[in-house]
Amino acid sequence: MNYEPRLRLIKKELKNLLSSYAIPIQFRNLEETQAKEIELTASAINKLFPNDSNQQMIEGAFSRAELKIKSTHMSRTWPKASHICAAIRQSMASEDDLPSVAPGWKPDTKKIHAARIKNGENVSEFYVHGKMAEELLREGLVTESDLQSYRDYLAVEKIDNK
Repeated sequence: MNYEPRLRLIKKELKNLLSSYAIPIQFRNLEETQAKEIELTASAINKLFPNDSNQQMIEGAFSRAELKIKSTHMSRTWPKASHICAAIRQSMASEDDLPSVAPGWKPDTKKIHAARIKNGENVSEFYVHGKMAEELLREGLVTESDLQSYRDYLAVEKIDNK
């Protein structure tokens, strides 16, 4: 999302957030001052978002931030820009919030293909006949009956292709 559309979206979300609060007394009847405050706050919030932020990320951050602000803000008037920025910052996912994977982790292809076989999903013939099929059987990941329907299908398929 480019700068201008992102800033417009942030202003819209900010106005929506502020709409449930009373305008501070020092801004009442001063629409230009209100607009300037919203502009400055939106610019500060914009700097918190990465350049590749999209609409869904921004709207999600604002909805989570709004809940944080509602639970902590003690006044009926607009929250301070610094409080809004802090709530937005806290509401954005950080690397610590994301699921982590151990550095040496690798998917276990045998378990993946065994689950596919048990669910009747497509698998390579390599897992039905041959070395991998033998390994799946030996490790108890599948049974002969699990493989039988695949073997029957492949037997018919080879007859039809002759």
